[in-house]
Amino acid sequence: MLIHKIFRTVKGKSKKDAFYGFLIQLLGQKPRKRELYALAFRHKSASLYIEGQKLNNERLEYLGDAVLGAIIADILFEKYPNQKEGFLTKLRSKIVGRKQLNQLGFLLGVQQFLVYHGTLAENVLGNCIEALVGAIYLDLGYEKTKKIISRQIIKKYVDFDALIKNDKNYKSKLVEWAQHEKKKLVFSTDETEKNGRPYFYTKVYLDDMPFGEGEGLSKKKSQQEASKETLSKINQSKEQ
Repeated sequence: MLIHKIFRTVKGKSKKDAFYGFLIQLLGQKPRKRELYALAFRHKSASLYIEGQKLNNERLEYLGDAVLGAIIADILFEKYPNQKEGFLTKLRSKIVGRKQLNQLGFLLGVQQFLVYHGTLAENVLGNCIEALVGAIYLDLGYEKTKKIISRQIIKKYVDFDALIKNDKNYKSKLVEWAQHEKKKLVFSTDETEKNGRPYFYTKVYLDDMPFGEGEGLSKKKSQQEASKETLSKINQSKEQ
């Protein structure tokens, strides 16, 4: 297959090593078909022409869109056994919506490996996430892809309660702001124990500077509280 030549186009040993390390951390194992992942990160603006064939991530994006939708539907069906179809459909739409996928791409750091020419459009990160899912599916199959999505995306970055309530998703609002302002955003969360139960403390860093703090009985709760405080400080600085 022509795409076997794709991985060779990742320029620079250090970048290639970093990309390979990113994949191992994400997958929890070594990728079998590295060329698929290199293709997933190649935007159409940087298409390759090999033996007369145009290669970019659009086909993988198409496949990943369908696979991701099926996996999220599967996860929600298991998580909410008593909810009706309308609830499940609405929540799935929020998770796989373009805005949410763009934020997930930003949080996962796909932008550091994305190959493109020109200006980086807003939806490119979300498209890359879909292409990445397509690559994982072709490389490892449905069940492993589902486990990776659940472990590396759903558990880490998707707050179901906040999505259901929507208006109180402070983390989502903060991520959107950081994307727009081109700020480096990091959530640092530590787990301890309080009254015999797990307890979490989160600090938010913007461009490596500490900003907001939060705590709670879950990691997601502490991150929401830290995001809320950070947004409040950002708004206060605008008013000064």
